[in-house]
Amino acid sequence: MDVPRPLTPEQREILALFDRDLPEAAWAEIRDLLADYFARRVAAAADEAWDRNAWSEEDAERLLRGHDRRSTT
Repeated sequence: MDVPRPLTPEQREILALFDRDLPEAAWAEIRDLLADYFARRVAAAADEAWDRNAWSEEDAERLLRGHDRRSTT
């Protein structure tokens, strides 16, 4: 059984945001903003891994076809 951890200041700030009475359209926009933020972070991490490992197009094809989940670092 996991022991609950106290919320971080950032988590409390996000919860305070959700305590507002906003129309559904505003919540949809907030969800889209959060999704875009995390998508950009993932894309940047992928670009960094690509550059760090000097991957080629052939490597990309191998990664797409295979199940090789070993660390590349």
